[in-house]
Amino acid sequence: MPRDFSSADAWRQSLKKKLARGSERLELVSAGDRRFFDQHEARNHRLRPAAPIEFEQAEILEGSPSAERPGMRWFTLVKQFAPGMRGRALVSLPEAAEDISEQECDGIFAQAFAEIREDAALEAQRCSDAEWFENNPHRALRARPMTAAERAVFWPCPIESGYSVVIAKIGKLYSKHAVRFAPAVTARLDAMSDREILAATPKGGS
Repeated sequence: MPRDFSSADAWRQSLKKKLARGSERLELVSAGDRRFFDQHEARNHRLRPAAPIEFEQAEILEGSPSAERPGMRWFTLVKQFAPGMRGRALVSLPEAAEDISEQECDGIFAQAFAEIREDAALEAQRCSDAEWFENNPHRALRARPMTAAERAVFWPCPIESGYSVVIAKIGKLYSKHAVRFAPAVTARLDAMSDREILAATPKGGS
């Protein structure tokens, strides 16, 4: 699964600049949410149509949201954890969903937030891999344990625990592969050289 890891620092700076461009518009949306909860003290959730700036920022962070299906609409689900502390999730729901209960909102947010945490875990690992290669410019391979998020997302078929990830550097791109090493190899992944990784990798990658 090739990804461009050419410069983690440059990628972060570019992301910050793109997000900053919409900060004032996003603050107006956030102020509307704040007023809603001030005026509805018994509520912990707000479901409203997604604002254009929320689509724009979602596209910067995650790519374009999928097209709306017939009868469906993009909403923003806002959850107030405590006064002044809120979280937001972009969700696709039936057009009449604005009338759903607090309990239903809580369930939808829990599912959406689980996906957000998973995406954040993948992105954090991606940045960690990028920094590792920046700090080890002579290396073309990295072997490390597979994370739970990678087991769930990166490969189309479910992968049981015990697999490792081998990342191959190809120019500015990096390609990830699932590999089941022998237990003795798994215990020393961080200490292995490129040559040792190649020698220990089973034919076919698993």
